[in-house]
Amino acid sequence: KEAPAKTAAKKPAAAKETAKPATKPATKPENEEQIIEAGDASAPHGKFVIKKTENNNFVYKLYSSNHRVVAIGAGLYTSIASCKSGINSVRNNAENAPIEDQTLQKWEEKKFPKWQIYFDKKGEVRLRLLASNGNIVATTNDGYLSRDAAKKGIEAIARAAKGSSIVR
Repeated sequence: KEAPAKTAAKKPAAAKETAKPATKPATKPENEEQIIEAGDASAPHGKFVIKKTENNNFVYKLYSSNHRVVAIGAGLYTSIASCKSGINSVRNNAENAPIEDQTLQKWEEKKFPKWQIYFDKKGEVRLRLLASNGNIVATTNDGYLSRDAAKKGIEAIARAAKGSSIVR
């Protein structure tokens, strides 16, 4: 006799919970992008994605139109506004900045803004974009096998940055 009484006591409680109206407002899924600045919709371009770090700083990655990471921000930004400033430096300078090829024995120093192609400690060819103030604003995760491949990387970054959107 006791067992059916317990079951009967549980059923009304469960019914009570399901009868409660939803009091929480609908929220966006965490993986949904928030557009900070729309890009040029007339052609496929890349997009800059800003993320917040565990230390409440901001970083960005530049994705090409085929969804591959082609560049990353080289530093941490304390606000979205300063992160956007770094992104705008990439947008404005990636296509036309001169290339300072430090892999050559006799290389010519260029004025800022500029691209630098150089050898890292492992002997891989790397690249980075320096802004007008000399700060590094973009680099890549991986090294390249040659200077020509690094130059193609610069072209890919310039294509992706041109007309790109900024999302969070």
